Amino acid sequence: MTSLDTASASGASGPPPPRGYVAEPIASLRRVLFGGPRSFARHMRVRDALTGLSDVPQSGLTQIEEALYSYTLLPRAVEVLGGSVAGIEADTCESDALFDWSAAVAPRLWSLLSGHHKLSVAAIQQLGNGSAYQEKCLAQLDTGAAAGAAMFTELGYGSDIFHLETTATWQRHSRTYRLASPTPQSVKFMPNTAAEGVAKTVIVMARLIVEDQDEGVWPFVMELRTRDGLADGVEMVALPDTGYGLWMDHAMTRFDAVVLPESALLCGEVAAFDSQGGFHCELTLGERFARTTSPLHPARLSMGGAAVSAARAGLALTIPYAVNREIGPGKTMISHDHIARKLVYAMSEAWAMTCLSNTARTHGRSGDAGEAALWGMLAKAMTSHSAWKILEVCREACAAQGMLRANYLVDHIAACQGLRTAEGANAAVLGAAGRALRHRGRLLPGSSDPGWAQTWWQSLLTERERLLTIGIDVSGQPDNSTIELAAAVADRIAVDEMVTAAETTTDPVAHQLLTDLAATYALRKVKKHALWFTANDYISSSYAAVIDSELVAHQLSIEPHLPVLAKSFALPDSLPAPMVGDHIRRWIEYAGWSDRFGAASAATA
Repeated sequence: MTSLDTASASGASGPPPPRGYVAEPIASLRRVLFGGPRSFARHMRVRDALTGLSDVPQSGLTQIEEALYSYTLLPRAVEVLGGSVAGIEADTCESDALFDWSAAVAPRLWSLLSGHHKLSVAAIQQLGNGSAYQEKCLAQLDTGAAAGAAMFTELGYGSDIFHLETTATWQRHSRTYRLASPTPQSVKFMPNTAAEGVAKTVIVMARLIVEDQDEGVWPFVMELRTRDGLADGVEMVALPDTGYGLWMDHAMTRFDAVVLPESALLCGEVAAFDSQGGFHCELTLGERFARTTSPLHPARLSMGGAAVSAARAGLALTIPYAVNREIGPGKTMISHDHIARKLVYAMSEAWAMTCLSNTARTHGRSGDAGEAALWGMLAKAMTSHSAWKILEVCREACAAQGMLRANYLVDHIAACQGLRTAEGANAAVLGAAGRALRHRGRLLPGSSDPGWAQTWWQSLLTERERLLTIGIDVSGQPDNSTIELAAAVADRIAVDEMVTAAETTTDPVAHQLLTDLAATYALRKVKKHALWFTANDYISSSYAAVIDSELVAHQLSIEPHLPVLAKSFALPDSLPAPMVGDHIRRWIEYAGWSDRFGAASAATA
């Protein structure tokens, strides 16, 4: 069932609805999450298709075996969604739904999507020239017959792509390139390319050398591996397992005079070789870099939103379990205030990051390249970190159930850990965003300009952003200041968007819930930066009691509605996690003991 306006639409299992409950609050909440009824129905179609892949966490496999399994999911997902990656990517709603629901119900598929869809297929589409070689590579990727990956990072430079040392030297007479790793620092480090027997068509970032002239860093497409083995001149060593159980087949790769055809260079219409083999490009090195790294921006937007979806899935698993799990006579997990408070805080963070991600996707896809880069950095860094924190709250609250992979939380956390590390430290990404924001010199807009007055906690977040933008820094640490600025901008936008959603909904229950969630998130940020606000004469010590009392009031207002909020996330009831529903019955069935207890009792009697 995919109707947006029915209470029985598939969602996380939970207790019966409270007295007086009607369908409309969930319908209104889902409009904020997924858009209107048509968009929601499309999300449900993708959700059900991906759930049907049965990506059930398994035991006893090595990380490389897990990686090999993940590659079987990729062509199957493409097939059930129409058979073409290019077709999926041409439809923004379909692409967003694929990323978001894979994070929730098929984490091992999610780990491949950014490199395959955004950094390989989209890179060829956006930066290619339609040559026969590029079309061949694209055709392999389009069905999932070959898996895509991005070979950007290097041993000596990490994600500092502008300074990497891999070279692609132009051979004028043969009109080919020689791809090489000239120094130990230039070895490609961490791309997921180690799995043998998996065809890999990859995008390699390399420095183009023409007649001993450095022409900057460009992407090159190459068939790195067929099912029969590596391309000539490629040497590869699998890296050790990660400490977080992530199932990626990470590798170190060295290129030794690998021959690539002329059309391997992805430069679009901004550069070309003439008939004599001369290279022509009117862009500066910096402009070339901005152009050739442009596929990173939509990848960040997609992966950031997917991280939030994983966090929502974690809450949709945890909250019904907390409602059902009995701890002592007449007591449940969620009846303990320390559990309820943590779940309320995690819920407010999930909604804040959902609103931030939705806004970033809207603006990042409609603005210029600079705006797209800025929104992508903000969304990816903020949401991936928040999602990981939320999932850790869920895992810890569920204790032993949270530790078992069968209940998905551990896999959600592993995937978020991978995303947090995909471009090095998130703080570096936030710092880059902060520098861009300070250079911009004006507030980054949200999706709307509300006509209603700001609350006092909104005003405080806005003032913090304004002062950090103009360079007010009481710490004397410029790097930290730019990171704090980026986080302050993201916080303000997230709160404004939640308030906007509350003010525009027609359902009074949804309005109150969204207002309480916005207030909870904002007040926690005000409390976190209380010393900063005090140092800048915005609050006095007497405000501490006000902040705490309001925070508790909003928390208590949200607590009874946690099951409704969890159900609005639309996690399928069919997800085979033992903690969903009657966890005792499910584990007894897992052990094969369903018919043992009645007989034992009778024998004892």
